[in-house]
Amino acid sequence: MSRKDQLLRLLFALDRHFDDASISPAHMGRWDELKRQVVRMKEGLDLALTVLVSGAPENEEKVRRALEHVRYGLGEG
Repeated sequence: MSRKDQLLRLLFALDRHFDDASISPAHMGRWDELKRQVVRMKEGLDLALTVLVSGAPENEEKVRRALEHVRYGLGEG
């Protein structure tokens, strides 16, 4: 199983855990925020990898967007 598949399975399992009625709304909100940051970082890294593999100079905008996603996930954006 790839690391991407492992990450997606973990996110799905945690979604199911936090859907439980016994979990407080505050904890659910924290999970949603963390999940949003993890997903943005993953998308940014996927985009950055795509740009690096293609190596085309017209991809400067894609690189900028990828870095924004990663910085957001790190809490810097």
